[in-house]
Amino acid sequence: MRAFKLSALGAAVIAATAATAAQASFDQFVDDSTLEIKLRNAYFDNDYKINGMGAKEDWHEWAQGIEANYTSGYAFGMFGFDASLYGALKLDSSNQAQGTNGEGDQLLRVGDSGDAKSFSKMGQAYLKAKFGDEDLNIHAKAGYMKHDTVLLATSSSRLLPSSYKGYAFDANVYGVNLYGAWANKISYRTSQDYEDFENGSGDKIDNLYSVGAAYEIGNLYLNGEYGEGKDYMKLGYLNAGYTFELSEGMSLLIDGQYYKAKENGKLWDGANYIDSFADDAKLVNLNTALTIDYLTLSLSYTTVDADNGNNAGGFQYWMAANDYGGGNFWTSRQISDFYWDGETTWQMGAQYDFTGFDMPGFYTGVTFTRGTLGNTEAAKLGFDKETELDVEVGYAFQQESLKGLSIKVQNGYHKSYIYDASGNDERTNNLRVYVDYTLSVF
Repeated sequence: MRAFKLSALGAAVIAATAATAAQASFDQFVDDSTLEIKLRNAYFDNDYKINGMGAKEDWHEWAQGIEANYTSGYAFGMFGFDASLYGALKLDSSNQAQGTNGEGDQLLRVGDSGDAKSFSKMGQAYLKAKFGDEDLNIHAKAGYMKHDTVLLATSSSRLLPSSYKGYAFDANVYGVNLYGAWANKISYRTSQDYEDFENGSGDKIDNLYSVGAAYEIGNLYLNGEYGEGKDYMKLGYLNAGYTFELSEGMSLLIDGQYYKAKENGKLWDGANYIDSFADDAKLVNLNTALTIDYLTLSLSYTTVDADNGNNAGGFQYWMAANDYGGGNFWTSRQISDFYWDGETTWQMGAQYDFTGFDMPGFYTGVTFTRGTLGNTEAAKLGFDKETELDVEVGYAFQQESLKGLSIKVQNGYHKSYIYDASGNDERTNNLRVYVDYTLSVF
């Protein structure tokens, strides 16, 4: 009887301890949770024309976006769940937002009749887990999520971000960052559904994945990544950079990027399209940036080898025809990527942070980019050179009552010389205005 009483007492102690631990774990899950509301009001205006040929296409869109982003704490210090709901409200649209590349509406969903429509969707919903300590750890996710790898990246330059269905991990092994992502569906930034990946002919690509490693030591950083679209394309990326501290308030960054792409099987159809390659392609991007206090001056150089055989080839950096890809090179601009076969591109830029004039939060920047094509298929079609001037002005409000509010204005003016020797040229002016506000609910 005494043994039974001791066993019963032990069971009660164990049960009480387990209940206390479970309650503490639940409290950690709840207490570390956050909910943020992000509002984005965006206005796009695009003017396009071909001088001398009468071709003209103008469109505009104005919309209000909302993201409700919930992030949980970690139960037992290991497991959690995050979710996001997205919505887009149409304010105004010309219903002709086809753009010069035929992408369709830029901020809103395209309806069955081709008109721009409001929409809402589940942007993210994934389980997460973490294990390890500061020197050796791993974070993993599974479900519907945004991805942040170089080659499999979420697009966030419109009203709402794109997202994927799949898995992702990020690990630290004594200072070396290892990461990867796998996905089999995508939700476009202007879609309310998750859809299959496809090639340019509409055939299904089963999945996309990328794996990579990054390391920083002192002023040196290194990054390498490899990705594949199954039976479609392989893509590799290398990046290295070093910052020289020249003097107090003055530094010089040297950066180099190398991309290599190759067809990957029966679904590859790149040779059928302009701005893709026949079998393989490469892109080299070299950059330098001199920072003097609050001023940064930059210079970039890019060369492309992307022979198509029949069409004006280009360096395709997306691993499915309906994936936005990861064009991380500095000469990828607001309107043009400057990635045509045989193209040599030079770019100059200047950015200034007005903190030096006691105006923290206010910044501006300008870049001028010029690409020439030489004796290539694109040049034979009459596309000789292109230029783009990009200007950006932004302000993040510093007042306590307006924390989280920011305004950004971007304008890109692109000109390409095309078609014949009669002086015709193609001109695009693209204006983008963003007003963002992030509110922390808890």
